[in-house]
Amino acid sequence: YDKSVLVFERSLGTLNVEYSQALESLAASYQGVGDLTKAAASYQKLLPVKAEMSFLGGSLGDVTSAQNNLAAIFVKLGDLKAAEVLYRKAVRHREHYYGHSHPTVARSLEMLGNLLAEVGELQEATLLLQRALSIRNEVFGKDDVESAATVLNLSTVQCRRGQYVSGRDLFKKWLRIMLQALGASHPTCI
Repeated sequence: YDKSVLVFERSLGTLNVEYSQALESLAASYQGVGDLTKAAASYQKLLPVKAEMSFLGGSLGDVTSAQNNLAAIFVKLGDLKAAEVLYRKAVRHREHYYGHSHPTVARSLEMLGNLLAEVGELQEATLLLQRALSIRNEVFGKDDVESAATVLNLSTVQCRRGQYVSGRDLFKKWLRIMLQALGASHPTCI
């Protein structure tokens, strides 16, 4: 991938799909082998390319996906502030592009909420996760596996806030959804 990125950059410049795809594949391959520093550097190089391409008619969704991927790497590298900035940008961009009630907005809200819970910002994390759950319930239904993941994350945050009854009730709801969807013998439910 390193060579293909260089070839595309030299022959076509950086504002083309082939270069962007090669750079994204390079970042993913570094991430896959655990070289998070090189993966982060590749995503950082990719972000302005994706942003420029979105202004020229490309998808803003590509920008937010790259932001989320880079933010996840920053979390693994321990740079939680940089991750928070990227997650917040992704939420804003997705809300602007898709509207406030789209499943991709819910996913970004959930990633930001989980990060904020990790750093102890439990009140804001709760609000973000509740909003994500509201979107998922509206789009997928209250008893859908997509909603269940958010229910479990919210349960964890409620317990961390000392709201154990609420956390337990949410956990029971998660378990009921998972049992209904996957069955009692599924490893997730055991």
